[in-house]
Amino acid sequence: MNPIHSFYRLAGLLLLVFSVSSCAVVVLGAAAAGAGVAGTKFVNGGLKVDVLARPNQVARAAEQALMALRMHEVSSSATVVDGYVDAVTADDKRIKIVVKRRTDDISRLSIRVGTFGDQQTSQLIYDQMRQHLPRQATNLQ
Repeated sequence: MNPIHSFYRLAGLLLLVFSVSSCAVVVLGAAAAGAGVAGTKFVNGGLKVDVLARPNQVARAAEQALMALRMHEVSSSATVVDGYVDAVTADDKRIKIVVKRRTDDISRLSIRVGTFGDQQTSQLIYDQMRQHLPRQATNLQ
């Protein structure tokens, strides 16, 4: 058989294998993202949710939630445009909370625990945060 034909066959086979396998990954990823609590999405290791509150309110609620959960080394900074809160768990996982303004009264919240994300702990933090947000604040998704 001609070496060029062998090359094209191998390239075609590899293309087919990669296209099928990536399709499965996309389908599984979509199913996993949809398995979260209504209104929140767990994407790429982080819990994401839109909240009816300003970034400084959301960051303050995050800080209060982390203190209530007795996390270590809690630090934060926030403005009406954005905010962040950092902390550390007892087993030394870094918690990173980022808040960004979407509109005057809506903020996008992202919670990531550890290097690869921890959905259960992220959800626990968000549930605790909801107790510290203004009464009208709800997740919008």
